[in-house]
Parts: sequence; structure tokens; C-alpha cells
Amino acid sequence: MPEAEALLAHLGNHPSFVMLSLGNELQGDRRMMSEMIGILRRQDPSRLYADGSNTIHWDAREQPHNNWRTAATVPVNGQQVRVRGSFGGQFADQGIVQTGDGSTRDDYREALVGATMPLVAHETGQFSIFPDLREIPRYTGVVQARNFEQYRETLLRRGMIDQAHDFLRASGALAADLYKEDQERYLRTPGFGGFQVLDLQDFPGQGTALVGLLNALMEDKGVTTPASWRRACAPVTVLVRFDRCIWTTAQHYVADLELAHYGAADWTNVSTEWSLVDAVGHVVARGTFAAARLAQGKLHSLGRVEVPLAG
Repeated sequence: MPEAEALLAHLGNHPSFVMLSLGNELQGDRRMMSEMIGILRRQDPSRLYADGSNTIHWDAREQPHNNWRTAATVPVNGQQVRVRGSFGGQFADQGIVQTGDGSTRDDYREALVGATMPLVAHETGQFSIFPDLREIPRYTGVVQARNFEQYRETLLRRGMIDQAHDFLRASGALAADLYKEDQERYLRTPGFGGFQVLDLQDFPGQGTALVGLLNALMEDKGVTTPASWRRACAPVTVLVRFDRCIWTTAQHYVADLELAHYGAADWTNVSTEWSLVDAVGHVVARGTFAAARLAQGKLHSLGRVEVPLAG
């Protein structure tokens, strides 16, 4: 409590300080947590408060003292409903992004059934990338990269050390695609509160967690670009729903285009142009959707694209 009260007193007017949570993956007495939030809210009623991120995670139900809820799964009608696309260990089969069929039709509406406050997805992503063994010399003293050295020794024993950078590039490309789909699922969900990525950088604090698009030194791994990342994670993001990621010329391509608009203001009289382009840049088909008003803070349907792929 002294720490939380000091935060409010010394940082209360900082423009980035909007929300205060009691901690990460807490357990214990919910009544005590409620009392703590009540004290803090009386000290500073301008803040948004919650009793933690993924608190009592096996029963992450809404609490009346919270302004929002952060969870990885939520109870809905007696069932635990997932709120993110990746899970590990014995729960790996629940990770719809890592085990699914590649459709972009789905979203997380089921998790919002009965919700009365914003729901934020907890520690999303967590898609691992092969280590960049070129970083080893940069870790010295007590932080020597013993884990990276073990990867290197394994590759040396198996005669595969020359493929190390290829493994980095291939796993990085896959991870970037998985992060893209993970984030777009949230943006495709009307009324979803948001998501917190576990990390944009690798996290060595608990061993080996190579889950970053950046390395532990906040440097680019070369597996994506800022422009590519923003195509799936930005205030205004174009979204496409389709049934599969692999199509053949025997099929009829159908896609529904949407726009997640969390920009600064409403847009009026906006028309949308679309095109289907092949690998060498040739336009296979194109079209236009009628002008519309797109209100800020909503998910909008732009229109449907249907293209026969024969030929």
C-alpha cells in the first residue's frame, strides 16, 4: 500500500498514467484486494483500477471493484473460454492460433458473453524464435549466455551449425505471422477491451523466453519491420476474414473486409478500393466499396470480395 500510494502521489499527473493494477497473476483474498482498491480510489478517483492481471487465473470472473478485467481464460456459462491464441504445456491444444486451420473467420465474441466491463487479453503472443547465436559475445560476466551456448553446442554436435541463421529467419517469419493473426483476432472482435503482449523483446529474467520480435537488448532481429507490424497492430487496421490461407484455382475466393477504427476522429464519406494481386504484382481483380461514415471506436464492415480463381 505505501508503494501504491506513493505512485499516486508522485506520478498522478503523468500523462501516461491512466490505469493502476495491484500486480501480476495474484492469488489470495479478493476481499482484501477490494479494500485496497477502495483506499486508492478515494485517494485518487481519476484513475482506473483493477485487482491485477490474470488474478486468480482459474476463476478470472468480473469483480465489482474493478474498472476492467485482464485474463487468459474467462468463465462463461460454466466453461472456461480462451481469451488468447497461444497456450503452453498441458493446455497447448487450446491455442487456436498455434493449432488452428489457418482461417481468419474467428474472433473472441464468446468470451464477452455477459461481460459488463472491458476485457483485456493477458500475456498474448509468446511465439518463440530460434536464438541468434551471434549475440553470445555480447553477454559477459554474470550474464553470460549459457543458454545460447547450449544451442550452439547442440548444432555443432549434429553438424548443423551452418543452418543457425536459417532457423532464426524461418522461425521468426512464422512467429511474425502468428503474432499478426493473434492481434487481428482481438481487432476482429466487436467491443473487445484490448490486449497486452507478453513482450516485444526476449525476456531472460526467468531463463529462456525467446518470444520477442526484438532481442533482449531491444534490437531488431530482422524478422519483421515496423511497417509490417503496424498492418496488424495500429489505431486503424484493415482486417480480412476468409476461410483458409491456402487456395487453389479450383476454388472461389470469398473474403469479408473490415476496418478496426480506433483513430482520433470519425471519418465521413470514405470509399474503399481493393485489389487481389499475384506474386509478381499483377492485379487479378479489383473493386470498390461504396462511401460510408466510419465512426471512431468501432469495428466496421466494409464489404465482401468474391473472385473465381480459375485460370
